[in-house]
Amino acid sequence: ADGTVPWDDCDMKTLLIKPPYTRLKGTGQAPYFPLGIAYIAGVLNRNCFEARIYHAENPAPGEKTFAMEAAAEFANRSQGQRQVQRAIEDLEHPAWAELRQVLREEKPDLVGVTLLSVEVASARHVTRIVKEELPDSFVVWGGVHPTFMPESCLENPEVDAAAVGEGEFTFLDICRAIDERRDWREVDGLVFKRDGEIVRNSPRAPIDDLDNLALPDRKNVLFP
Repeated sequence: ADGTVPWDDCDMKTLLIKPPYTRLKGTGQAPYFPLGIAYIAGVLNRNCFEARIYHAENPAPGEKTFAMEAAAEFANRSQGQRQVQRAIEDLEHPAWAELRQVLREEKPDLVGVTLLSVEVASARHVTRIVKEELPDSFVVWGGVHPTFMPESCLENPEVDAAAVGEGEFTFLDICRAIDERRDWREVDGLVFKRDGEIVRNSPRAPIDDLDNLALPDRKNVLFP
């Protein structure tokens, strides 16, 4: 996180994580596909950088949840954040054991975590576990919350960088920087830490031709 590429070669793995949130509330929801990070994985894999997706939001088979009607779900949301906090503090929650298992099996060098603002507490805990299991990994937060509040994201000591805006080609450039040992300052759309200071790179231009994107990667998904 000092502005230089931390790996000696390009033999690396990227793991893109959708952190648990409604899962931590214990309320059931229909399984869904994390399309945003699937586009990033599609771009990376098309360019020969190995990437997989860990979708931690959907409950594992047999995990205790309960489905709610819309009115009951709305009433439950006022208490939902307290339940999330209790789940974060519960070291025996299945989500955390599952995450550690994935990290130990995959051993990614680069970890991307996508999050909304309501998912910050969960994302922090996910990132702490990543650094406990893989202290040399480089962790990038992306998505809506880091796009609007990248500096506050980097106040978390375990977060190395934040991707602002569309992340497909920002993550590709991160991988290329690792491969070619370029400085992080060359990656548009990246905000990172250097010598205790936060560095905001040039913004990344919006994607002007969506045909340049790979199709979402639906094959390299863990626990869909």
